[in-house]
Amino acid sequence: MKTIEIKGDSNLNVLWLHGYGANAWDLLDLAELCDPEGFYNHYFANAPIDLYGQGERGPRAWFPLDLSLLGQIGPGGGGLKLSQQRREGALAAVPEIDALIEEHGFDEKNLVIGGFSQGAILSLHWMLEKKAHPRGIFLLSGAPVDEEYLQQKLPEHSGQRFFQSHGMNDEVLSYSEAEKLRSFFKKAEFKGKWIPFKGGHAVPQVVIEGLAQSLLEWRKD
Repeated sequence: MKTIEIKGDSNLNVLWLHGYGANAWDLLDLAELCDPEGFYNHYFANAPIDLYGQGERGPRAWFPLDLSLLGQIGPGGGGLKLSQQRREGALAAVPEIDALIEEHGFDEKNLVIGGFSQGAILSLHWMLEKKAHPRGIFLLSGAPVDEEYLQQKLPEHSGQRFFQSHGMNDEVLSYSEAEKLRSFFKKAEFKGKWIPFKGGHAVPQVVIEGLAQSLLEWRKD
């Protein structure tokens, strides 16, 4: 699996997971934008599923999309609502993250993990499945999957540092579902930032600035 590495000046690492239909290059610019001092080591992983046979720079996915839900995407659809879906898809991709962590020798106390959309979903389910306590976790335009499981497992990570953002006009992943996930984090006493913004399925400047501030704070033990 292709991984792009940008070395920093510390032993702290950020593992970025791209969204469905993107690839490891999609989020590359965010390393400099969110960490202008180059303090962290940044790793951009390529998902294992080649959607259209276009190779490592083509559209890829961490796990398949349930095509029966496509009607929820786009104008009037309100975005995917996944909280009642089972977590099996995300769970099947957890070994991919384990392999990356083993390959690069990451220690969870020195690891920030997160991503955009499907990458955000996978980051959270990796943390819960592995009972990991990373230095921080960030979810950019993510979504709750398997609500019952999340409410059961999130309290085991009370105090976890997190960053979450979501567009109020997101037509891909429902904003109301993101608010629901935020409420789960609050109930589980997670510590961090929630940034809603006017816009769609994207990473605007306000999110870049917010994540940059979180990464700065997470440099401290």
